[in-house]
Amino acid sequence: MSMREIIERAFGGWVRPNEMIDVPAPLSGDHEDALSFARRDWRDITREDWEKHSGAITAFSPAAFRYFLGSVMCLSAQRPDQWFWPADTVLGMLDRSPLPEYWSEFFSERFMGFSEAEYEALSEWILLLSNYQSEAWNDACDRAFDTIQLLKEESRRRLKS
Repeated sequence: MSMREIIERAFGGWVRPNEMIDVPAPLSGDHEDALSFARRDWRDITREDWEKHSGAITAFSPAAFRYFLGSVMCLSAQRPDQWFWPADTVLGMLDRSPLPEYWSEFFSERFMGFSEAEYEALSEWILLLSNYQSEAWNDACDRAFDTIQLLKEESRRRLKS
């Protein structure tokens, strides 16, 4: 199965949210970037769209972030040897403390509670990227991979509570 198929299978069930951002006006440029993706299917977003609206990934509401994450993953997996701002941003988000109690609300709202398939797709994506990037980036990939494992464990723990 190709990386795109893994990602689409894992993230394909998300429904496009009505709420793209979760802040009141006045809006920043990043929030306007996020709003530019409204009414768009994540599968139809291009690298050029992300380059024009690079701030969107950090301004999305948690539901919009989850919905559009598949786009970032698929597009970066197509050309893993080329730097891609949204993928770098997601990797930076996943480069976290190994202690969940230190995770920010922003981070937890976006990454906690994924399905096993979604966490597996994220892990496969990180492994793919780590094969094509610099050694410095590999350290971040290693920490991101570890964070995904912790997210899986923490999500299971919270589900049992």
